[in-house]
Amino acid sequence: MVETEGEATGNNATADEPGTPTTSSTRPGTLNAILPHVSVEKRKELHKKKVKGELLALIEEGILPSLAGDSWSEGGIAIFGILVYFIDAEGVYHQKLLRALPFGGVRHTGDEIQKATKRCAATMGIGSYKQGDEDVTKDSLVILEDNVKDFVHATVSDSASNIVSGWGCFDGHECNCHLMALCVLTYLESPGVKETFKKLRGMTTHFNHSVMIGRKLLHECQEVYSLTKSSPPQDNATRSGWKGARNQAKWFRENQEAVQLYDVEQPRKAATAVNNPDGSRYGEHKMALLEWDIVKESLYFLEKTAEAIDLLQTTSSPTAGLVLPVVGDLINKIDPGSKVKYNGKTVKVENVDVQVLCELARLQVGRFLRGILPGSSL
Repeated sequence: MVETEGEATGNNATADEPGTPTTSSTRPGTLNAILPHVSVEKRKELHKKKVKGELLALIEEGILPSLAGDSWSEGGIAIFGILVYFIDAEGVYHQKLLRALPFGGVRHTGDEIQKATKRCAATMGIGSYKQGDEDVTKDSLVILEDNVKDFVHATVSDSASNIVSGWGCFDGHECNCHLMALCVLTYLESPGVKETFKKLRGMTTHFNHSVMIGRKLLHECQEVYSLTKSSPPQDNATRSGWKGARNQAKWFRENQEAVQLYDVEQPRKAATAVNNPDGSRYGEHKMALLEWDIVKESLYFLEKTAEAIDLLQTTSSPTAGLVLPVVGDLINKIDPGSKVKYNGKTVKVENVDVQVLCELARLQVGRFLRGILPGSSL
């Protein structure tokens, strides 16, 4: 549960234990390896003291840490994770888990996220945050002291309205990798692309459910073209996001000849092998040549976006300075006026509206600049 009373300061904290290691790794140098016989609770306490000591020393030198956060929930369990990032006086980049907060017993509002963040930060020496008696007129606790913002360099989060609102008191911006992913999701909903990827999901359901007829025949068709026997990966929009669509499109692109042969060899068996979730049959999901072209063109853009995100989501070094050149390079690569290639072959862009992806990427650049340049009119 998130604490709603008491106080937390750099030198006097009453919150639950933050800074808990995320694994029980025994890698050399970890507390588990150095103190293998010490209880878990004791190791948590030692880890907390170590991280807090590092942060206090950092702030003493005039170096402010940055925060990143995200929430996760499944099966009635909710966690709000907060990471701290900083570059020490020696120029070494650090990333540490500040807290994994149980977040299932509170509303996930911006106000709750802000209070939880400030209490967690203050508990670990990042400023002070004190609450007093309850203010019955506001149904909340009176804030006696709050200077956490003054000790945080910047924050980064996804685009969810609750955390954007909750962290609005800090300087910072939304995660560029998340913004790029949202751009791609919007592209996947564009006319022509949406209908084509729905067909990919329909065929995937068929091949994964129809074992005796569909999958067996598919493997025979793959053998004809010396392809590895496989089935298309499921695309779960909730869990895998746009990456699921990319992996699925890649499989169909690589197995296009086998799937087209499957359509020719057994149309009657394929059409009656299994019902899809939407009540239609496989035959209604068969791809026309235009749709195969849309898969080819879309895959290029998805792969290029994935490369850009991979460059920006590294945790081994700061990446804020890479945002503008990486996104700018991505726009140049996916602009309809440019010559694009995939697997060494020129891709003629004429069947998809990739302009929507370019415009969204440009808007993302503007949002990033406004985040790092407060007051900018960009």
